[in-house]
Formats: sequence, C-alpha cells, structure tokens
Amino acid sequence: MIEGRSDPLALPRVPPAAPRRHVRRDIVACMLFVVATAAMGLAAFRPQASTTLTAENRTIAPWPPLAATRQFVPAFERAFADRFGAREALLRAHNRVLVRAFGVSPAPNVLIGRGGWLFFKGEDGHALDRFYRGVLPVDDRELREVVDELARRARYLASQGVAYVVTIAPDKATVYPEMLPAWVVRVTPRSPLDRLVAMIGRDSSLRYVDLRPALLAAKTRARV
Repeated sequence: MIEGRSDPLALPRVPPAAPRRHVRRDIVACMLFVVATAAMGLAAFRPQASTTLTAENRTIAPWPPLAATRQFVPAFERAFADRFGAREALLRAHNRVLVRAFGVSPAPNVLIGRGGWLFFKGEDGHALDRFYRGVLPVDDRELREVVDELARRARYLASQGVAYVVTIAPDKATVYPEMLPAWVVRVTPRSPLDRLVAMIGRDSSLRYVDLRPALLAAKTRARV
C-alpha cells in the first residue's frame, strides 16, 4: 500500500465471524421452514372436503392413475399443486395484497375501476383496449363480415317466415365509463360498435335495435 493511496488489487477485508447465537437462530429458522414445508406437502394427501377450489372457482385436478407414462408426472404435479396445505388461505392473502395494497386485479382479464367496480377485459384480456379505448385496431373488413353474416341469417329466416331483429348488448364500460380508472380514455371518437351500427343501418334487409340510448337514460334512475 502506497501512503495516501490504497492498493486497487488488494482483496476486501474478511468480515468477523458471526456470533454463535446467529448460528443457533439460523438452525431454528431452517428447521421451522422444513417442518412447515413438509406439513404443507403432506396435507396434500389428506381427504378433501370439497372438490372445488373456491378462490379460483374451478374443480380440483384429479389424482392420475399410477402408471409409468409421460402424462403421469405433469398430471401428478397439477393434482398436488391443487391440494397442498393452506393453498386457499395463501391465495386469498395474495389476492388481498394485490387488490388493497397495489390496486391490481389478481385476474388478468378483470380491471378494477373506481369504487370497487369490476370491468371484464374479454377472454383474451384485450377487449377493453380494442372495443372501448380503440388502441387496438378493428378493420372495416371485419365489421363488414359481421354485417354480411347477419344479412345471411336474416335472408334465411325470412325464407322460413321468421322475423329477425339484431341487437348487441353494450358492455359495462359503455354504460358506466365514469367508473373506469382515470387512465382509461378513448383514443378514437367512434368505437367499433358505432361503426358497425352505421354499416347495419345502410343494409335495408336488417332491423337493428340500439340499446345504448335506453340504458344510458335508465341509469339515471336505477342501476342497470
């Protein structure tokens, strides 16, 4: 070491050994972890009072038949994962933390709005962006195909003497946009439904009932 300067190649100083009580503490912590993990794993093999997972609203995966096949291991893992001890309690705690601490929905296709309102984002999680916000494009060709299909059905039903009236139930975001989070805003002035209704109106063979005006008027009097 040169006076006033440290050697850049010198190794860092070795820290002092941890006190003996730290070793005992670590051993106890490891033993508690192993016991808790083993207990949760063994609890997977206890008889189940219900075949439904309440937190996920689905049926528990069944135990696979004992057989030396490729499907056995992944099937066993799914069944075991659905049954390990305290699973439901841990999921509920995890979901509560996401909702209350971070304001995030634990379901990927559900959006939490104002006042605890829930908005469905579609099976693929993009319906809100596509049909309400307009950040994902909906081509005129797609809408034209919908109109053509509706017209085909109308012609067939007319040949059978059946009246055909078309209506589309608007989603919650259309009727209650004020309950959406502040960041959810429309990018385009006309929604795909606006464009579709306009196309239907130009087809004289179709009769369409737009429910939006009636629902928007009714929501001033009661929850619709």
